[in-house]
Amino acid sequence: MVEKISSLPILEVKKTAQSSQVTKFAFQPLTPELVTAVGNTLRVLLKTRVPGWGIFAVKFADKDRIIPTEHDTLQGSNKIPYYIIFNLQELVFKDKGNLDKKQAQVLKIEIDNSQGKQAYQVTGKDIQGELEVVNPEVYLTTTEVGSKLKIDLYCRYHWDSVSKEEQILLLNEKERENVIFLSTDYCPVKTVSLKTTNIPARSEKQLELVITTNDSISGSDSLLTAAKFLEQIMSDIQQKIVSLTEK
Repeated sequence: MVEKISSLPILEVKKTAQSSQVTKFAFQPLTPELVTAVGNTLRVLLKTRVPGWGIFAVKFADKDRIIPTEHDTLQGSNKIPYYIIFNLQELVFKDKGNLDKKQAQVLKIEIDNSQGKQAYQVTGKDIQGELEVVNPEVYLTTTEVGSKLKIDLYCRYHWDSVSKEEQILLLNEKERENVIFLSTDYCPVKTVSLKTTNIPARSEKQLELVITTNDSISGSDSLLTAAKFLEQIMSDIQQKIVSLTEK
């Protein structure tokens, strides 16, 4: 049995919501060593282990055909797929309800401007499916009169950044036909900044942690996710060490 040789500091935690995307947390008192360890650990976990929804593949079709590559011509659109994808990656998604996060979601954009009298601007509000678009105002492309546009968006719930080469295996061989795979940054935490300040008349310090998200998750929930991951991995390490000691 491991002897308890020290106690954890009694932390005071303050939270300040600067906006829906920016939250500041202040932790004190922490020793200089703990300030560095806690701050750096939380920053890494917040940027790599907080999951979110992201697009990993797309499929395009116009009035006449399915478009095989991102550099091909898309009839009736003012942009080729490459530039539409660039706009699509600005979209932010979150659950509408209790979705199975282990299952991919296919969202759809279907624009029929074949009988229209003017060009139509396609934005995030034209996306249909089981995910909510946090920023539906994002502009995607413009369809001309007499045109049709269909885009399938393949989304999944994951963490960290994943290359398109890794994501090809998410669909089987038949499903991959004419699908364009993307590199995806799934993490909803965009920036994490740290600041250490001295506590007057004491040797301990205060850690300020400012978390900026893409608005699909709050700063509090992202920090809870990181803390839970850390708790789980440390518990696993502890159990394995105890098991080795008993042997």
